[in-house]
Amino acid sequence: MQTAHANNDSAPPTWHIEYAPMSPERRHADTGRSRQIFTEDLTEVETLPRDKALNFLKEGFKELAIPYLEHIIYVWDDKVPEFHNVLIQLYLERVQGLMKQYLNSLPEGTGKGALELFEVKFTVSADP
Repeated sequence: MQTAHANNDSAPPTWHIEYAPMSPERRHADTGRSRQIFTEDLTEVETLPRDKALNFLKEGFKELAIPYLEHIIYVWDDKVPEFHNVLIQLYLERVQGLMKQYLNSLPEGTGKGALELFEVKFTVSADP
């Protein structure tokens, strides 16, 4: 929802994003539509402040942050390094979470210890 400044028409518009809590079942079902709100091929959507949209997604809808970043980087060709760094960090978190789930799913004595030897810790730095 866009809210224009009341007394100064020449000021840039401010954006206010709100959401209502929803059940996990509905949230999962609405993921495609929720992502579309931030990636629709409309001027109003493309001009949303991307850093604020990303923060909103990371705080309340983290599962949508990766698709949003992929869209602004690969479709809208955004070159802002911070977005690329956040996408890498989110990829790493996802891979580490999946690896942990996989290791926890292995039965005892099936080589779980050997797999843990290959665990790699990643860090992302903005410094080149």
